[in-house]
Parts: sequence; C-alpha cells; structure tokens
Amino acid sequence: MTLMPSNIVTFARAALFVLTPGVAVLCLAPGQPLQALPISESAAQAALFYGITATAFVAFPRLRRSDMAATALVLAGVIELIQLASGQAASLRDWLSAGIGIGALYVPSLVEQMRHMARKHAFSTFSDLAANDRRKRARRKPVVAESAVDRFSPQA
Repeated sequence: MTLMPSNIVTFARAALFVLTPGVAVLCLAPGQPLQALPISESAAQAALFYGITATAFVAFPRLRRSDMAATALVLAGVIELIQLASGQAASLRDWLSAGIGIGALYVPSLVEQMRHMARKHAFSTFSDLAANDRRKRARRKPVVAESAVDRFSPQA
C-alpha cells in the first residue's frame, strides 16, 4: 500500500473515533487516573485536549479549525459538567487547562495562516480578502424551469 494523504486522514479519523471516548473515560473515571501520571492533572488535561484537537485537525482537513477547536472546548466543558453532576470534583481550572491545550495548537495555526496570507496576498487589505473569501460567497439561486402548467396555460 502506498502512503498518501488520504490514508493519513483515514487513520486520523479512526484514531479520533478511539481517542475521544478514551479521553472522556480518563477524565470521568472514578479515582482520577490522570492524577497517577507524573505530571500535574492540569498539564495532563491540556496534553489530552491538545492531542484530540491535533487529531481532529488532521482528520477533517476541510472543516474550519476554529469550529473544531470550539467543539473540543465544548467537549471539555461537557466533561466538567458530567463530573459535577456525578458528584466528582469538577473545576474551572481543568476546563481552562483544556482550553490552554487547545489554544497551544490553534494559535500557531493562525500564525501559519497569517504567514500564508503574507506570502500570497501581501498587498491586499483584510477587507478585500474577506470580500473574496469563497466560503462567504452568496450561493447562486437554483434555476427553476417554467412548469408545464405555466407554459401552456392560456394568457389572459
């Protein structure tokens, strides 16, 4: 089998399918298995969500990074809410550390996007770039053919 980018995307999707529930189990398991690691629980949480977000970035190359980062942040919040509802210790610090892990990946991707714009569109204004953004173009209205009733109905 020849290695191609599509193979990497498929592998990343499979890994994300396994890793996301694994992270949820690690965060929600009784006895706090993250505390058994030789690093702090906050650092472990940041590393877990950094890895989940990085895998999502590779697994879905056509989705917006901001949407995937927001989804990962919501997942971290849902995990904290489930911990709160189940009587475990939920903390804002854990959610913030997950956000730091997500941001540690997202911010460099924004820097790379700025570098790309500096190379390709160095003399364009940001308003011009936004106006030409193909994701925000108005979709064309579908052409609707005249119905047979309208075509053949007598004109009054």
